[in-house]
Amino acid sequence: MTIVTGTHYNDRNERSRRPTGGQDDPAPSLPCPFEGAILSRKCGCRLALRGCVGSRQKVQCNSAESHQDCAETLNYMRKSVNFSLGLAHAPNALPRAQATKLQCGTLIGLQNALDLVVENDRVNNIHDTVQRAKKRYGSVEEFPEQQIVRCIASYGK
Repeated sequence: MTIVTGTHYNDRNERSRRPTGGQDDPAPSLPCPFEGAILSRKCGCRLALRGCVGSRQKVQCNSAESHQDCAETLNYMRKSVNFSLGLAHAPNALPRAQATKLQCGTLIGLQNALDLVVENDRVNNIHDTVQRAKKRYGSVEEFPEQQIVRCIASYGK
């Protein structure tokens, strides 16, 4: 890994938008709740900051408010699909494949519920999708749960 002042470059010399320690750096970032979906390259987010810790890729969110909205959405849907995914008595941490299925299925379900175009099961901007859903439905408890759960259950089949 090579560090260049103000920019982070990973081993493939791809530029990452993660700051490297200057005085103008934003407040510390928070771990993205949809990290698995972003790392799978099925979803993107304009607020995501990619980086590496050792050989592990990490995704951070540079907005505390957006992080809270995404975490709330994902936690609510996790509770809704525990039975559907056979996780009724599952521990807090899901295996990576199930976590990615939950994350991608939730976002695609939200896009479908919002009548947004979904191409190749890809969500281009997680932040915008979650914000549009909150604006339309008011709160996560009002999201079309059954429609989203069907998308989660069928994701990857």
